[in-house]
Amino acid sequence: MRRFQAPLLFLLVGAYAHAAVLTAQPILLPEFGATNVPPDTLIEIHADHALHIGSGTLTVSNLEGKIVDFLDLGITIQTNTVGGKSLRYIPVISETNTLLIQLHSGVLSPGSTYTVSLDPQAILFDDGKSALPARTNSWSFTVRPNLPKGKRTCTVGPGPDCDFATVQGAVDAFPNAADTHPVIVVKKGVIHGLIVIPSGKNHLTIRGEGRQESVLEGFNNNTLNPSSSLRAACDVEADDFRMENLTLRNSTPYKGSQAEALRIQADRALLLGCDFSSFQDTLQLSGSVYVKDCLVSGDVDFIWGEGTAFFQDCELRALHDGYYLQSRSDDGGGFVFLNCRLTAAPGVSNNVLARIECDRFPYSAAAYLNCAMGPHVPKVGWNIQGGSTNSLRYGESGTTDLAGKPLDLVVRNPIARIFTPEEVVELSDPKKVFSKASFWDPAKAALSIKTSP
Repeated sequence: MRRFQAPLLFLLVGAYAHAAVLTAQPILLPEFGATNVPPDTLIEIHADHALHIGSGTLTVSNLEGKIVDFLDLGITIQTNTVGGKSLRYIPVISETNTLLIQLHSGVLSPGSTYTVSLDPQAILFDDGKSALPARTNSWSFTVRPNLPKGKRTCTVGPGPDCDFATVQGAVDAFPNAADTHPVIVVKKGVIHGLIVIPSGKNHLTIRGEGRQESVLEGFNNNTLNPSSSLRAACDVEADDFRMENLTLRNSTPYKGSQAEALRIQADRALLLGCDFSSFQDTLQLSGSVYVKDCLVSGDVDFIWGEGTAFFQDCELRALHDGYYLQSRSDDGGGFVFLNCRLTAAPGVSNNVLARIECDRFPYSAAAYLNCAMGPHVPKVGWNIQGGSTNSLRYGESGTTDLAGKPLDLVVRNPIARIFTPEEVVELSDPKKVFSKASFWDPAKAALSIKTSP
């Protein structure tokens, strides 16, 4: 699958494409007369010269001539509904010789035929001439039928061999409160776009074919959608969610505003063998979340939230000076890191373990147990400001450098504690950590999952 460049990847939710030889005549996808097209397909335009958006419209009409979708391509930022949430997005993604256009959600019906029409001046070459001669700017295709009833495993990827072109298309196809565990298999390649899994779509798994090969990428941030509940690349509000064996990243550039790769506002979420990447606020975790064998990259508060989260055998990679964590938990919640490695990109010299304003979040809690930390973590460790610290629960035990040499924790901020052996035993058991939140044994849940074809 093609690899598109940020920052123009606003809310792209995948691509429907296959190999094509570019000629002077633009290639339009889905092809004229194509059948079995996924209902969440993108409109693609390929040429052997650079393509640009001009001014004009795109319309999609059904066989009766009724317009089912309309886009004014001269308007850069538009609005779409993703998983029930209204989000601002840019519908056109541009690569040198390729343009992809995302239709509004849910406009194409299974088994129906549609005609796409583009104004000739909507797509231009470098010289300002139309890339779409009148004889090629209108074409038709047919959407595939509905998937078989009861199907609980589907594929997402490029081309007609996959059930969907986007993860969101697959999410939307599954019913609420499924009595079995639906599985979305992400094929190898880069699938662009935002994902919203609303409350009720419980017991859903998103599984990649390869940790670095199956990549979900979306562009969203607080500037585009100014709310901590709207700005993530993937937003999960359904319980018993599971993500494994893939990469998820928010392609917002450095210093480009708060931009989560993943937001979880749900209970009993499992994140297993994944890479999560952004800069500020990479993971926002509220509810109960178990994270194992994952890589989390970012710089400012790049792990944060109000929930209870347990990280085991993970790598936390600081990309710039900043802060690993901001826990906004209430009494009984917090974040535990067991057997994790805190690493850094070249040039990073100061990324603290956590920061908090005690007058705002008096019950903030974080524990680093048997973790290895690079020299970029300052000796003082913690940034604690304002208010009473009586309810604060920060501490470490068994900390080493990256080579395994024990570090002197006496030099840490005196407000943070060195845990006793008894406390370490208690905090190292995820079942006990989650006992106050949801009486959940995530280590057991991670070993098995019920699936059906």
